[in-house]
Formats: sequence, structure tokens, C-alpha cells
Amino acid sequence: MILLIINTAGEKSYMSLYKENKMIGRKSWLVEVKAGLKLIATIEDLLADSHVAVEDIDRIAVHSGPGLRSSFLRVGVVAASIMSLANGAELVSITGEDEEDLVQQAGNKPAVTAIKIMYRDLGWGKANAEGGKKV
Repeated sequence: MILLIINTAGEKSYMSLYKENKMIGRKSWLVEVKAGLKLIATIEDLLADSHVAVEDIDRIAVHSGPGLRSSFLRVGVVAASIMSLANGAELVSITGEDEEDLVQQAGNKPAVTAIKIMYRDLGWGKANAEGGKKV
């Protein structure tokens, strides 16, 4: 089984490629405004460097948050979802900070049809009609 893990939740995003539970490639980069373009280019580089075709990927795990910025999370989730739909790879939602735990989740969690992004609670809450007090 070939597994691609995409994590765009932090300041430093990364993706790892595993074949039969052994890492065969990894790329990381600092998040930036053009996160989508960087992600696509990095996927292409990782697959080329690892001699893996996108059609060979069996399972794609993507970090669903919470993360540094929701826009970066969405970029990873959209890319993983499209790759999964286009190639028939299983899609898996993972979350947390420990990379070893993320790898375990990626291999063991059940596949899903869609990813729900978990947003960071900024403590804003809902404002009520009486002057914007948090409720």
C-alpha cells in the first residue's frame, strides 16, 4: 500500500510518502500566501523523487485541523479530496501534532467521503443583540 500524508496545519507544512509502512519520501516547506501552488508543486516533486505515480497512491491522509490558518488547512483538504476522487484512493482525516501518531492514524482510521475541517476556537463566541457581549 502507498500512503500519502499531507499536513498543512502548522507554520511548516509537510507531506510524507510511505510504501508498505516505510517512509520513502518527505518534503516540508514554510507556509506562504500561495499555499495551493506550493502544495501542488511539492506533491509533484515528492512523487517524482520517490518514483511513484499519482495513480499508485492507495490512501491519502490529510490533517483536518485545527491549524495555524484555516485557509492553509483548506488547501490541503481540497488537494487531498481531489486526488482521492480522481484516482480512487481512500481518503482519511487525521489530526494532532505528533508525527508518529499522525502516521498511525493515517494507516488505521476508516476512510471517509469528505473531510470536516476543525477550526481553532479563538474565544470569540456568539455576540448577542445587547451590545455584542459573548454568550
